Amino acid sequence: MTAMSELRKRYSVIRAQIPPSVTLVAVSKTQSYASIRELYDAGHRDFGENYVQELIDKAEQAKVDGLSEIRWHFIGHLQT
Repeated sequence: MTAMSELRKRYSVIRAQIPPSVTLVAVSKTQSYASIRELYDAGHRDFGENYVQELIDKAEQAKVDGLSEIRWHFIGHLQT
């Protein structure tokens, strides 16, 4: 068994502190698709982006990988 990554450890701690009825949206702007995939594999489904092109690129990668349960949230103001 591999050691739990630092990202998964931090996610685990934060998730344990939040009631199940609260939706935690991981702000994934400027983060790599690999980080998004890692949290998805840990059970997280809600990700927020504020750059349209970045959201489109990551959503396309997620679709190719079959991440059908991922929920994208557009956050902030529309960037020019």
